[in-house]
Amino acid sequence: MSADALTITLLQLPAHGIGSRKDLPLPFPYVVVGAALIVAATFWFLTRSWRQVRLETLGGHPLPRFSRALTALPVTVVARVLILAFWAWFVMALIAGKDLVTNPVFGVVFVLVWVGLVPISLVGGAIWRGVHPVRTIAGWFGHSAQPLRVELLGVYPAALLILVWGWFELIQPDRATLPVLRGFVVAWVLLVVIGCLWRGIGWVGSADPFEAYASTLSRLSPWQWQDGTLRLVSPLRNLGSWQPPAGTWALTCALLGTTAYDSFSSSTWWVRLIQASDLPRWLWGLIGMGVMVAIVAGLYVAGVAALRWGLTMRRSLLATADSLAVGLVPIVAGYALGHYLTLLVIEGQRTVIQLADPLGQGWNVLGLAENGVVATPLTYPTVTALAQLLFIVGGHVLGVIVAHDRAVALLRPDAMRRAQLPLLTVMVVYTVGGLLLLFSP
Repeated sequence: MSADALTITLLQLPAHGIGSRKDLPLPFPYVVVGAALIVAATFWFLTRSWRQVRLETLGGHPLPRFSRALTALPVTVVARVLILAFWAWFVMALIAGKDLVTNPVFGVVFVLVWVGLVPISLVGGAIWRGVHPVRTIAGWFGHSAQPLRVELLGVYPAALLILVWGWFELIQPDRATLPVLRGFVVAWVLLVVIGCLWRGIGWVGSADPFEAYASTLSRLSPWQWQDGTLRLVSPLRNLGSWQPPAGTWALTCALLGTTAYDSFSSSTWWVRLIQASDLPRWLWGLIGMGVMVAIVAGLYVAGVAALRWGLTMRRSLLATADSLAVGLVPIVAGYALGHYLTLLVIEGQRTVIQLADPLGQGWNVLGLAENGVVATPLTYPTVTALAQLLFIVGGHVLGVIVAHDRAVALLRPDAMRRAQLPLLTVMVVYTVGGLLLLFSP
């Protein structure tokens, strides 16, 4: 297949799933109104029954034996060898592979790494930090104990680079060609390596958008390391006890905004607008993504600003926005899972199969090439649409719970309800907007 055909194929990947408004078992207006009412009812219940901070301590059950097994030298060495072997396999396909749709490098970058970060981080915790190629290499030289990020920078560089990644993933017209992907990977490696030489290994946590994304979502997992011991914890406590680094509000808003634009860019109205315009598609893409991110971030900051009058002590606007950003993490996770559900299931399997023959030479490593894509659950549109709906609404409900618990710690008792109403309104808008975009015709 030619590079042009490859581009068309990747642009038509089922990012939104096969569910649509007509596939839902209920009329769509009822779904939207019902979702908004669920979020509002959750807040109403919390303000009357949840008046003390409950999630500020991590708690959980320590697993010292399991921790020692995971950090044992033989296990560490074998894990690093396997990780580097995988990335070497990827680099081989990137350098020597063919510019064809069967080259797995596209699926590794766009599906296994970017989309796969969500379920991997939610289920396995900070796994991406362990398989990060630069961190793995640094571990051989004794740099694994350095800080996770550069404290003065927070994750602001990563938030900015999420927008760059959004441009590359959603707008760059030649993104699905091998030379352009090679250029992106080289740029990413240079960014990470030069930054590490400049600011230490903590630069990875501050500037790498993949690591910042994965680390943020890992706070909603049932696993967390504390004092060198892995603990089995409540995901809500894991997130609620977290003190987000500076820039978390910008990172989560950038993630929500770019994903929202991905949905919006497939809508009939937007496609017709671009087709009727003389402006280039990439310019419309930049405008659309910029506006979407600005709307998401603007609404959130406005909601936080309206809440500040009820704070128990003076805090800057951005510090307050970072602290309350714990409520955005479940929303990011829910919308990402709903939006990319079928892409991950179908194209994730296809990518793993293609990894058996990365150079197109007829290889069949580990017998993977003989497998086929299993998509049976996704042949039922109603099931897919319901799963997407549950991910989005469930993410917003969890977001309201965690945000309320953090608000209890920050707000005066007399301002507890009224001060949160603007931010609740923002979350309801996010809920309705997310459903409208995901199931847009």
